[in-house]
Amino acid sequence: MVPSSIGPYRIVDRLGSGANGDVYLAEDTRLGRKVAVKTLFALGSKDLSEARSWVLREARAAARLNHPNIASVYDVLESPSGAHIVMEYVRGETLSARLREHGALPPSLVMEVAVQLAEALAEAHAFGVVHRDLKPSNMIITPNGKVKILDFGLAQVRAAAPGSTPARPSSDFTLDGGQVGTPPYMPPEHLMGDPVDVRGDIYSLGVTLYELLTGQRPFQGANAVALTTAILTEPTPRARDANATVPPALEAIVFRAMSRLPQDRYAAATELARDLRRAAATMGEAPTKSKPGAAPPGLTRTSRLAIGVASAAVLGVLAALVLAGRPKLVTRHSIAVLPLKNLSPDPDNEYFSDGITEDIIAQLGTVASVKVISAGSVMTYKNHPKSARDIGRELGVTTILEGSVRRAGNQVRIVSQLSDATTNEQLWAATYDRELKDTFAIQSDVSRQIVTALKGQLSPDDSARLGTRGAPSFDVFDLYLRGRYYWNLRTEEGFRKAIDYFQRATEKDPGYAAAYAGLADAYDLLGMYGFMPIEMAASRARTAALKALELDATLAEAHASLALLQNQSLDFAGAEAGFRRALELNPNYATAHHWYANYLSQIGRMEAAQTEIRRAQELDPLSVAVSWALGNILYLARRYDDAVASLDATLKMDPHFAPAHGTLAQVHAETGASEKAVAEVERSQGTPEGERRALLAYVYARAGRSNEAMSIVNGLVADKHVAPSSLAVVYAALTRTDEAFRWLQRAHDVNDMTLAYLKVDPRFDPLRSDRRFDAMLRAVGLTGSPEAVAPAQNSPSRPPRVGLVPEGPISAMHERG
Repeated sequence: MVPSSIGPYRIVDRLGSGANGDVYLAEDTRLGRKVAVKTLFALGSKDLSEARSWVLREARAAARLNHPNIASVYDVLESPSGAHIVMEYVRGETLSARLREHGALPPSLVMEVAVQLAEALAEAHAFGVVHRDLKPSNMIITPNGKVKILDFGLAQVRAAAPGSTPARPSSDFTLDGGQVGTPPYMPPEHLMGDPVDVRGDIYSLGVTLYELLTGQRPFQGANAVALTTAILTEPTPRARDANATVPPALEAIVFRAMSRLPQDRYAAATELARDLRRAAATMGEAPTKSKPGAAPPGLTRTSRLAIGVASAAVLGVLAALVLAGRPKLVTRHSIAVLPLKNLSPDPDNEYFSDGITEDIIAQLGTVASVKVISAGSVMTYKNHPKSARDIGRELGVTTILEGSVRRAGNQVRIVSQLSDATTNEQLWAATYDRELKDTFAIQSDVSRQIVTALKGQLSPDDSARLGTRGAPSFDVFDLYLRGRYYWNLRTEEGFRKAIDYFQRATEKDPGYAAAYAGLADAYDLLGMYGFMPIEMAASRARTAALKALELDATLAEAHASLALLQNQSLDFAGAEAGFRRALELNPNYATAHHWYANYLSQIGRMEAAQTEIRRAQELDPLSVAVSWALGNILYLARRYDDAVASLDATLKMDPHFAPAHGTLAQVHAETGASEKAVAEVERSQGTPEGERRALLAYVYARAGRSNEAMSIVNGLVADKHVAPSSLAVVYAALTRTDEAFRWLQRAHDVNDMTLAYLKVDPRFDPLRSDRRFDAMLRAVGLTGSPEAVAPAQNSPSRPPRVGLVPEGPISAMHERG
């Protein structure tokens, strides 16, 4: 109900309402002038004394100011209905209303507005007053073009100079207990809970000017978590990218005002006003202070808004996201966990946020009925400006988990939010403020809530898999996360640092299986990438993988690591069992699907191999290695046209991925496109030089350029870094069969991993009619025709390597053949 009067002020009409109170148009019966009266109620558990304190703070801050661009405060009073502040009644239109009705303002008009606002701030800051809630709805343009800043209700008196220690009030609050300010316009330091000085107002003014120039806010978010994350992590946008008519000088000023770091902004509003005037001079007539005159174009409508609607109560930006009750139940069963943003004061904690992301993905991956995109693909979107909807479409998922991690001292805050990727509807969200030692429980809880939101309930198996069993002390887990971070860099230095961190973790906790699995992966890739002798690396990787399995036989990553090592050593039966067990434990482990697909192609089960590699691609759609593996499997299946299309797609993802160029060269060689094959060999820079030249020799041999092929081979026979199988296929293409078998024998003697593909690789086709080839297949452990091979669990185990191929039988066949 609208009161008839408040003290000596007769109420004429209600101008607006907010969560904290109403704003009325009133007449001062003593002075006969129109005024605006803001009434602030006492809400919830807050009593009238708190409302009175707020009003007094607002009045004291604003009453100190006397500037033509700041609405004046006339009076403060109390009544049974609440506390009231009486202010100047300003006829005009708020900038927010102007934006809603007409969109972006002309740059010349924005310049007029900007100078007036900067000068108003300079006046306030000179008196030690920081507004803290600048936004278009707190600014009115009068019919004659004057701008007024309204509502210093969130202002607090502080030291004027940046860098000094402000006199912080005992409580920053709205009447419902939320955080002061309006999130889209709050400076990053305010969102982080750090002290705010005059540069916070400069940031808010920069955001406002950006919105006036472009018609949109610089940072977008479907909810508070997404918006806060965008403000704190995304690159500061430039106004000219959204509106090409913005003058470069004005854009530069706005861009500087919006800098994420306070020290990168203007140190004072006087400097901002100075630069605005200089920029205005380049646009034409420089504006004068509070320039009067005709109403600006498009701003002639007289609004009945006075000091604006009372400031809406703003809940704590992050804490308000803790939703009570069960997550919203939906039927979606696919998810991408985007990289959690690192909001920690120390940027070196990037490894920590990445590690939490990967751990949540790993836990979710154990749930068979939920499709979870692998860490490799989601990490591609780290610090990426794409929307959740676009990411969901690209990754083929219907739900997205976003969030942030803030680590400070012994405390950690994890904010998470699950959204529908097609509608942006929030399905579930939570904020966790815990000690670091509780991080494991948080990750498990996040995983449980996600599965519940996707499926509606947790099965007993799901519940068991999402437990926190085997959680180490936090310092051990910290070492493990650092190790995974460096392992993911895929560099020699990264692998060696990862090994150091994993080893330190195992020393501190010899019972932590995950650290041993990490050690196995680091050594394995160190050898596969050529940074350590393969035998030495494989031996150390095997020891670590076996130790991990001894400690935890349900660790999928350890099973996959050991299976890969068995596959490399041609133990096909062991590899089959290991890959299958890994996928039982973690059906969403894309790497296990990838390696298993390679294995299936080696034993000739091409249809099954293609099914597995496509599953890996679903789970890791942005993986160049998985994409290349699909092309390679199609090549092995003799589907050459499909292989070319697939490899072309791989090279669109990464034009410099040497293995894809190498496989494409082989495909072109098989189809007689020798010139294309040679070109692809030339593009395979990054392949070890000896192997690249051996591939070129093979292409020449297939094209009938025998002399050139032999010239290359003669220079490689003494190169110990060239795989014997690489020379064997060249001799086979030259129809020099005896030499080919000699090099195959040598390949077997040194455990050449290429022999795993002996059964299916087209390059060995010239040798298949020779009886010695069947003997070699049996020696390697590969028998039967490709598609007729029995299921892999029944495939023969590889005999012991020593004495596997006696010199007699092979030599006898050689002599007869």
